[in-house]
Amino acid sequence: MESSERVEKLKDIFKQCVDKMLKDDYYLIKNDSHEGSISFRIGHYLENKLKESSDFNGFVVDLEYNRNLDNIKSFEGKKVRPDLIVHKRGENGPSYNLMVIEIKKHTAPCYEKDRDCDRLKKFISEEYGFQYEIGGMLIINCVEKSKSIRWFKNGKEEKQKD
Repeated sequence: MESSERVEKLKDIFKQCVDKMLKDDYYLIKNDSHEGSISFRIGHYLENKLKESSDFNGFVVDLEYNRNLDNIKSFEGKKVRPDLIVHKRGENGPSYNLMVIEIKKHTAPCYEKDRDCDRLKKFISEEYGFQYEIGGMLIINCVEKSKSIRWFKNGKEEKQKD
């Protein structure tokens, strides 16, 4: 499977998992649960869905994963832990680091969302050595029970398709 096809398939699967969480686990959102609880449910659904596809053999979903090979994951001396990643543990580069996701509720301050978008750009760029193939900024709207996702690739935000 071509890299671009795999990315599109992974994005579609991720969207399905977010929709499932919004439907099946709305209690978490309604009761203002921590974003970690929401991330876990999405990660749970995502890992199960990926196991159904031979295109993602050997890939796992980790939450708050703080390792880069044998080192602590960091940017410019600051430790970082993305909310959710799809990868092969112990490997590096776009063939092994498929997806990195940051998750926020719509009520989070703008500066937190902006900070996470900046982090995503670093996670997907070659400069910092992680080289995730795709990054996503997921915003959960707790009032409207909806989602929006901004995708990042090659160090910058992708244009949204209508």
